[in-house]
This record gives sequence, structure tokens and C-alpha cells, in this order.
Amino acid sequence: MDEWLEVQEWQVENCFPPISIKGGAEYETVLGEAVTAVLNNVMEPQEALDEVARKWEEITERYGREEQIESWNSLKSIYSPNVQRMLGIE
Repeated sequence: MDEWLEVQEWQVENCFPPISIKGGAEYETVLGEAVTAVLNNVMEPQEALDEVARKWEEITERYGREEQIESWNSLKSIYSPNVQRMLGIE
């Protein structure tokens, strides 16, 4: 049990949590599909990033940019210091 708790603590401190804002699963799906396309040599990395950016913009507009920004700012404020540092939001 101690080892399990240590792993959980490490994950909380060092892993990026799910995007838990409106459309979070959609953002993650789009990113996952792009990564898979690159790993399978279906898309070039820059092409995949451009596609992700375009689709994320569509998702953001659908849910409302200002509301998404507010939700994201609230969410990232509760991330661990390590994750905040990785995101450049210390």
C-alpha cells in the first residue's frame, strides 16, 4: 500500500491531469488523434499541430472563448507547483 501511495503522490505532483473544462474530452481526443497520426507516419508533426490548433479553436469557439479562458485559469491554479512550472505558469 505504501508503494501505491508513493506512486499516487508522484503522479499528483508531476503528471498533467485531465482537462476538466467544457469540451475537455474533445480537446484531448483531437490531440490524441494527432499524436497517433504522427506516430503512424500519417501526418508530419507540424501538420498535426496545425490541425490540432484549428480544431481546438473550433471547440473553444463552440463553448465560448471567454468562458473557456476563465475555466482554464481556474483549473490551472489548482495544479501542483511542478505542473505549473512545466506549463510556465508559476
